[in-house]
Amino acid sequence: MLGLLVLAIALGGCSCRTEAPRTNARDNERWLVEETDALGGTLRLKAYPRRIVTTAPSNTDLILQLGCRDRLVGVSNYYGYPELVEGIARAGTFDQPSLETILALKPDLVLVARGIRMEILERMRGFELPVFCLDTVSMEDLYRDLATVGRLLGVEDRATTLVERMRGEIGAITETLADLDERARPRVFWLAQEEPIKTAGPGNLVDTMITLAGGRNIAADARGDWIDYSLETLLVKDPEVILVCADMGSGRVPNDEEVLHRLRADPTWSQIAAVSTGRVHVVPTDLIGQPTPRVVDGLRLLARLFHPELFIE
Repeated sequence: MLGLLVLAIALGGCSCRTEAPRTNARDNERWLVEETDALGGTLRLKAYPRRIVTTAPSNTDLILQLGCRDRLVGVSNYYGYPELVEGIARAGTFDQPSLETILALKPDLVLVARGIRMEILERMRGFELPVFCLDTVSMEDLYRDLATVGRLLGVEDRATTLVERMRGEIGAITETLADLDERARPRVFWLAQEEPIKTAGPGNLVDTMITLAGGRNIAADARGDWIDYSLETLLVKDPEVILVCADMGSGRVPNDEEVLHRLRADPTWSQIAAVSTGRVHVVPTDLIGQPTPRVVDGLRLLARLFHPELFIE
C-alpha cells in the first residue's frame, strides 16, 4: 500500500516550472493554465495553485500522490489516513463543505468531485472561488484526471510517471489472470451499504476492479452504476465472495470474523454461498471504492482474495 506514497515522497516537493502564459486573442487575457472540468466549466489560472482545498477524500489523495502535500491548506473532515494530513485545516464533509472555512483559507484552487450539490457549487462560484470538478468513474477516467490535475499544478511529469507505473502494475496483475476460465472467476458482491442494500452496478469503478481482479460482479446486469439491491435477488445470484465496504475514516472497522459471525446469525444471509463458506471480506473503501492511485493496491488485494493460488506472497 505504501508503494505509491513512497513514489510521491521520492518525487519531492512541488516546485513549479516556469512557462510562458498563453494569450486569449478574444480578450487579451493571459493565463498559464486553462482546463475544462467534468461539468463543462473552464478554469483559467495565471499561476500554478499554491493553496489548495479538497472537498473529497479521493481528491486529497490525488494531491498527496502527486507529491504536493505542501500546497494543501484544507481537506475534507473524513480521510482514511489522517496522519498524512495532520495539521491541515478541515473544510467540512463531501456533502456539507464549510464555505466559511474555505473562504477563510483563501484558496487558489478548490478541487471538488461530481456529486457535490449544485447549490453548494453555485455558492462557491458566487464567491468567485476557483473551483474545478472531477468525475472519476472508470480506470481510464482516473488516468485522465491524474494528467489533468498534473497540468493544473504544473507537475505533468510526475503525473505521467505515476500513470505509467499504475498501468504497469495493473498490467502485471491482469496478465497473471489472463488464462482464467470463466468458471474459475467467482461470483462477487460488493456490499457498499447494508440497510438498504446498495452495490456497484456496471461501469462503476468497483465493477471494473472486480472484473480486472478475476471476478464476476453479480450486479453487472443492473441498471445504473450505484444501485439498490434486494436481498431476494442476492439469494438468487448467490455470490461466492462478498466484499464488505469499510470506511476507514469513520472510526473502528469490524474485521472479517465479526462480519461473518453476524451474517451467519441471520437466517437469510446464512443461505448465501459466500457466507456459508466463509468468503466474506472487509475491504477498505480507500482501496476499492475511491478513484485514487491506491486502486493498484486494492486490485492486488482483490486478486489475492479471489485467486489466492495465483498470488502467493
